[in-house]
Amino acid sequence: MREAPDLMPPGRHANRSGGPGSSDGAVAAIPFPALLLAFDVKGFGATRNPEQLSTREFMYGVLNGALRAGRLRPPQFTTEDRGDGVLVVFTAAVPKPVVAGPVLTALLRGFARATAPRAPMVRVAAHAGEVHRDLHGFAGSDVNHVFRLLDAPVLRRALESAPHRTALLVSDPLYLSTVRHEYPGTEPREFHRAVVDTKEGPAPAWLHIPGAGHVAHRLATTSGPDPGPGPDAGRPAPAGPSIGAGRDITASNGGIIAAGDVSGIPLTGHPAGPATRRRP
Repeated sequence: MREAPDLMPPGRHANRSGGPGSSDGAVAAIPFPALLLAFDVKGFGATRNPEQLSTREFMYGVLNGALRAGRLRPPQFTTEDRGDGVLVVFTAAVPKPVVAGPVLTALLRGFARATAPRAPMVRVAAHAGEVHRDLHGFAGSDVNHVFRLLDAPVLRRALESAPHRTALLVSDPLYLSTVRHEYPGTEPREFHRAVVDTKEGPAPAWLHIPGAGHVAHRLATTSGPDPGPGPDAGRPAPAGPSIGAGRDITASNGGIIAAGDVSGIPLTGHPAGPATRRRP
Protein backbone atom coordinates (compact mmCIF):
# COMPACT_ATOMS: atom_id res chain seq x y z
CA MET A 1 0.00 0.00 0.00
CA ARG A 2 1.30 3.44 -0.91
CA GLU A 3 2.11 5.61 2.08
CA ALA A 4 -0.09 8.69 2.44
CA PRO A 5 1.77 11.95 1.77
CA ASP A 6 2.81 14.05 4.74
CA LEU A 7 0.70 17.20 4.55
CA MET A 8 2.06 20.50 5.82
CA PRO A 9 0.35 23.92 5.89
CA PRO A 10 1.44 27.00 3.92
CA GLY A 11 4.62 28.66 5.07
CA ARG A 12 6.44 25.40 5.89
CA HIS A 13 8.96 23.83 3.58
CA ALA A 14 9.98 20.21 3.29
CA ASN A 15 13.06 18.92 1.50
CA ARG A 16 12.07 15.27 1.53
CA SER A 17 9.86 13.70 -1.10
CA GLY A 18 6.15 14.39 -0.58
CA GLY A 19 6.54 17.78 1.09
CA PRO A 20 5.22 21.09 -0.25
CA GLY A 21 7.31 22.19 -3.17
CA SER A 22 8.66 18.71 -3.85
CA SER A 23 9.15 17.68 -7.43
CA ASP A 24 6.92 14.60 -7.26
CA GLY A 25 3.83 16.73 -6.55
CA ALA A 26 2.46 14.28 -3.95
CA VAL A 27 1.33 16.93 -1.52
CA ALA A 28 -0.14 19.11 -4.26
CA ALA A 29 -2.56 16.25 -5.01
CA ILE A 30 -4.23 16.55 -1.58
CA PRO A 31 -5.71 19.88 -0.41
CA PHE A 32 -5.75 21.43 3.04
CA PRO A 33 -8.49 23.64 4.56
CA ALA A 34 -7.75 27.36 4.45
CA LEU A 35 -9.26 30.82 4.66
CA LEU A 36 -8.48 33.00 1.64
CA LEU A 37 -8.34 36.79 1.71
CA ALA A 38 -7.66 38.79 -1.44
CA PHE A 39 -7.67 42.49 -2.18
CA ASP A 40 -7.02 44.59 -5.25
CA VAL A 41 -6.25 48.29 -5.74
CA LYS A 42 -8.39 49.92 -8.41
CA GLY A 43 -6.60 51.76 -11.21
CA PHE A 44 -3.16 50.65 -10.07
CA GLY A 45 -1.87 50.11 -13.61
CA ALA A 46 -2.80 53.63 -14.68
CA THR A 47 -0.42 55.22 -12.16
CA ARG A 48 3.27 55.96 -12.63
CA ASN A 49 5.87 53.54 -11.31
CA PRO A 50 6.86 55.72 -8.30
CA GLU A 51 3.18 55.94 -7.30
CA GLN A 52 2.80 52.19 -7.65
CA LEU A 53 5.77 51.57 -5.39
CA SER A 54 4.39 54.00 -2.82
CA THR A 55 0.96 52.31 -2.95
CA ARG A 56 2.54 48.89 -2.49
CA GLU A 57 4.59 50.03 0.48
CA PHE A 58 1.48 51.44 2.12
CA MET A 59 -0.57 48.35 1.23
CA TYR A 60 1.91 45.94 2.79
CA GLY A 61 2.40 48.15 5.84
CA VAL A 62 -1.32 48.02 6.55
CA LEU A 63 -1.49 44.28 5.91
CA ASN A 64 1.46 43.51 8.19
CA GLY A 65 -0.09 45.60 10.94
CA ALA A 66 -3.37 43.72 10.58
CA LEU A 67 -1.62 40.36 10.83
CA ARG A 68 0.18 41.50 13.96
CA ALA A 69 -3.15 42.59 15.43
CA GLY A 70 -4.34 39.01 15.06
CA ARG A 71 -1.11 37.78 16.69
CA LEU A 72 -0.40 35.74 13.59
CA ARG A 73 3.00 34.72 12.23
CA PRO A 74 4.23 32.37 9.53
CA PRO A 75 3.53 29.50 9.11
CA GLN A 76 0.00 30.39 10.19
CA PHE A 77 -0.40 32.32 6.95
CA THR A 78 1.32 32.84 3.62
CA THR A 79 1.09 35.88 1.35
CA GLU A 80 1.36 35.89 -2.43
CA ASP A 81 2.05 39.15 -4.21
CA ARG A 82 -0.24 40.12 -7.08
CA GLY A 83 1.30 43.46 -8.01
CA ASP A 84 -1.78 45.58 -7.38
CA GLY A 85 -3.01 43.36 -4.58
CA VAL A 86 -2.29 40.44 -2.29
CA LEU A 87 -3.58 36.93 -1.66
CA VAL A 88 -3.33 35.81 1.96
CA VAL A 89 -3.82 32.12 2.77
CA PHE A 90 -4.53 31.32 6.43
CA THR A 91 -4.14 27.74 7.62
CA ALA A 92 -6.81 25.81 9.49
CA ALA A 93 -4.81 26.48 12.68
CA VAL A 94 -6.12 30.06 12.56
CA PRO A 95 -9.74 30.33 13.76
CA LYS A 96 -11.85 32.07 11.15
CA PRO A 97 -13.31 34.55 13.69
CA VAL A 98 -9.76 35.80 14.33
CA VAL A 99 -9.42 36.79 10.70
CA ALA A 100 -12.96 38.16 10.48
CA GLY A 101 -12.44 40.10 13.71
CA PRO A 102 -9.04 41.48 14.84
CA VAL A 103 -7.21 41.03 11.53
CA LEU A 104 -9.80 42.66 9.30
CA THR A 105 -10.62 45.30 11.88
CA ALA A 106 -6.97 46.36 11.92
CA LEU A 107 -6.84 46.22 8.13
CA LEU A 108 -9.77 48.61 7.97
CA ARG A 109 -8.27 50.91 10.58
CA GLY A 110 -4.97 51.04 8.72
CA PHE A 111 -6.51 51.88 5.36
CA ALA A 112 -8.73 54.48 6.99
CA ARG A 113 -5.64 56.39 8.08
CA ALA A 114 -4.52 56.98 4.50
CA THR A 115 -3.60 60.64 4.09
CA ALA A 116 -2.54 60.72 0.42
CA PRO A 117 -4.57 63.06 -1.81
CA ARG A 118 -5.53 60.07 -3.96
CA ALA A 119 -5.99 57.26 -1.48
CA PRO A 120 -6.43 53.87 -3.16
CA MET A 121 -9.83 52.34 -3.77
CA VAL A 122 -9.78 48.70 -2.75
CA ARG A 123 -11.95 45.69 -3.54
CA VAL A 124 -11.81 42.94 -0.91
CA ALA A 125 -12.96 39.32 -1.11
CA ALA A 126 -12.84 36.48 1.41
CA HIS A 127 -13.61 32.77 1.11
CA ALA A 128 -13.02 29.52 3.00
CA GLY A 129 -12.34 26.22 1.31
CA GLU A 130 -9.79 23.63 0.27
CA VAL A 131 -6.44 24.65 -1.22
CA HIS A 132 -3.62 22.83 -3.01
CA ARG A 133 0.00 23.91 -2.92
CA ASP A 134 2.73 23.02 -5.40
CA LEU A 135 6.09 24.39 -6.49
CA HIS A 136 4.45 27.45 -8.00
CA GLY A 137 2.04 28.51 -5.27
CA PHE A 138 -1.59 27.88 -4.38
CA ALA A 139 -4.21 26.39 -6.68
CA GLY A 140 -7.64 24.80 -6.78
CA SER A 141 -11.26 25.72 -7.34
CA ASP A 142 -11.48 27.61 -4.05
CA VAL A 143 -8.49 29.76 -5.00
CA ASN A 144 -10.24 30.43 -8.31
CA HIS A 145 -13.43 31.30 -6.46
CA VAL A 146 -11.97 34.01 -4.24
CA PHE A 147 -10.66 35.73 -7.37
CA ARG A 148 -14.01 35.29 -9.10
CA LEU A 149 -15.50 37.18 -6.16
CA LEU A 150 -12.81 39.85 -6.34
CA ASP A 151 -13.51 40.39 -10.04
CA ALA A 152 -17.31 40.17 -9.77
CA PRO A 153 -19.28 42.93 -11.56
CA VAL A 154 -21.41 43.49 -8.46
CA LEU A 155 -18.29 44.19 -6.39
CA ARG A 156 -16.91 46.54 -9.05
CA ARG A 157 -20.22 48.43 -9.14
CA ALA A 158 -20.24 48.53 -5.37
CA LEU A 159 -16.79 50.12 -5.30
CA GLU A 160 -17.95 52.83 -7.69
CA SER A 161 -20.77 53.65 -5.26
CA ALA A 162 -18.71 53.29 -2.08
CA PRO A 163 -18.51 56.54 -0.11
CA HIS A 164 -15.43 55.33 1.76
CA ARG A 165 -13.45 53.86 -1.13
CA THR A 166 -13.94 50.16 -0.43
CA ALA A 167 -16.37 47.27 -0.88
CA LEU A 168 -16.29 43.73 0.41
CA LEU A 169 -17.67 40.45 -0.94
CA VAL A 170 -17.73 37.37 1.29
CA SER A 171 -18.43 33.89 -0.03
CA ASP A 172 -21.52 32.02 1.05
CA PRO A 173 -19.56 29.30 2.91
CA LEU A 174 -17.61 31.87 4.93
CA TYR A 175 -20.74 33.86 5.70
CA LEU A 176 -22.66 30.79 6.87
CA SER A 177 -19.81 29.34 8.93
CA THR A 178 -18.58 32.53 10.59
CA VAL A 179 -20.11 35.92 9.76
CA ARG A 180 -23.73 35.04 10.47
CA HIS A 181 -22.88 33.87 13.99
CA GLU A 182 -21.94 37.43 14.98
CA TYR A 183 -18.57 36.70 16.52
CA PRO A 184 -16.71 39.79 17.80
CA GLY A 185 -15.83 41.98 14.84
CA THR A 186 -18.60 40.83 12.51
CA GLU A 187 -22.15 42.07 11.98
CA PRO A 188 -24.26 39.90 9.66
CA ARG A 189 -26.96 42.57 9.28
CA GLU A 190 -24.45 44.67 7.32
CA PHE A 191 -24.04 41.97 4.65
CA HIS A 192 -26.51 41.53 1.80
CA ARG A 193 -27.00 38.40 -0.25
CA ALA A 194 -25.94 38.85 -3.87
CA VAL A 195 -25.49 36.56 -6.84
CA VAL A 196 -22.11 36.45 -8.57
CA ASP A 197 -22.14 35.38 -12.21
CA THR A 198 -18.89 33.39 -12.42
CA LYS A 199 -17.41 31.30 -15.23
CA GLU A 200 -18.63 28.26 -13.32
CA GLY A 201 -22.16 29.61 -13.04
CA PRO A 202 -24.11 31.81 -10.58
CA ALA A 203 -22.95 31.66 -6.98
CA PRO A 204 -24.35 33.33 -3.84
CA ALA A 205 -22.14 35.77 -1.96
CA TRP A 206 -22.57 38.54 0.61
CA LEU A 207 -21.95 42.19 -0.19
CA HIS A 208 -20.95 44.95 2.20
CA ILE A 209 -20.37 48.61 1.35
CA PRO A 210 -19.11 50.66 4.31
CA GLY A 211 -21.38 53.61 4.92
CA ALA A 212 -23.89 52.61 2.25
CA GLY A 213 -25.93 49.65 3.43
CA HIS A 214 -28.93 50.81 1.41
CA VAL A 215 -26.83 50.85 -1.78
CA ALA A 216 -25.40 47.40 -0.97
CA HIS A 217 -28.92 46.07 -0.50
CA ARG A 218 -30.05 47.50 -3.84
CA LEU A 219 -27.03 46.19 -5.75
CA ALA A 220 -27.22 42.80 -4.08
CA THR A 221 -30.89 42.24 -4.79
CA THR A 222 -30.45 43.12 -8.47
CA SER A 223 -27.11 41.38 -8.98
CA GLY A 224 -28.23 38.40 -11.06
CA PRO A 225 -30.29 35.20 -11.26
CA ASP A 226 -30.96 33.87 -7.79
CA PRO A 227 -29.52 30.34 -7.31
CA GLY A 228 -31.91 29.76 -4.43
CA PRO A 229 -33.48 31.35 -1.35
CA GLY A 230 -31.19 32.50 1.41
CA PRO A 231 -31.45 33.93 4.94
CA ASP A 232 -31.37 37.46 3.48
CA ALA A 233 -34.67 36.91 1.69
CA GLY A 234 -37.40 39.28 2.77
CA ARG A 235 -35.11 41.36 4.95
CA PRO A 236 -35.90 45.08 4.63
CA ALA A 237 -33.30 47.44 3.23
CA PRO A 238 -31.31 49.47 5.77
CA ALA A 239 -32.68 52.88 6.58
CA GLY A 240 -29.40 54.68 5.96
CA PRO A 241 -25.61 54.52 5.96
CA SER A 242 -23.66 52.73 8.61
CA ILE A 243 -20.02 51.81 8.93
CA GLY A 244 -17.47 50.49 11.35
CA ALA A 245 -15.14 47.60 11.96
CA GLY A 246 -16.44 45.10 14.45
CA ARG A 247 -17.19 46.47 17.86
CA ASP A 248 -13.84 48.15 17.99
CA ILE A 249 -14.31 50.84 15.35
CA THR A 250 -17.38 52.92 14.70
CA ALA A 251 -17.83 55.77 12.28
CA SER A 252 -20.43 57.87 10.52
CA ASN A 253 -23.82 56.63 11.75
CA GLY A 254 -22.52 53.54 13.52
CA GLY A 255 -22.68 49.96 12.29
CA ILE A 256 -20.07 47.33 11.60
CA ILE A 257 -17.92 46.10 8.74
CA ALA A 258 -15.60 43.08 8.52
CA ALA A 259 -12.84 44.29 6.20
CA GLY A 260 -11.68 46.76 3.60
CA ASP A 261 -10.24 50.21 2.98
CA VAL A 262 -12.07 53.29 4.19
CA SER A 263 -10.44 56.66 3.74
CA GLY A 264 -11.22 59.81 5.65
CA ILE A 265 -13.53 58.26 8.25
CA PRO A 266 -13.29 59.67 11.78
CA LEU A 267 -12.82 56.66 14.02
CA THR A 268 -13.94 56.39 17.61
CA GLY A 269 -14.14 53.60 20.15
CA HIS A 270 -11.66 51.16 21.61
CA PRO A 271 -8.56 49.64 20.04
CA ALA A 272 -8.93 46.30 18.37
CA GLY A 273 -9.10 43.52 20.91
CA PRO A 274 -7.27 40.17 20.83
CA ALA A 275 -8.54 37.59 19.45
CA THR A 276 -4.95 38.69 -1.46
CA ARG A 277 -2.61 35.86 -7.45
CA ARG A 278 -3.90 37.53 -10.38
CA ARG A 279 -7.28 36.25 -11.33
CA PRO A 280 -7.16 32.88 -13.08
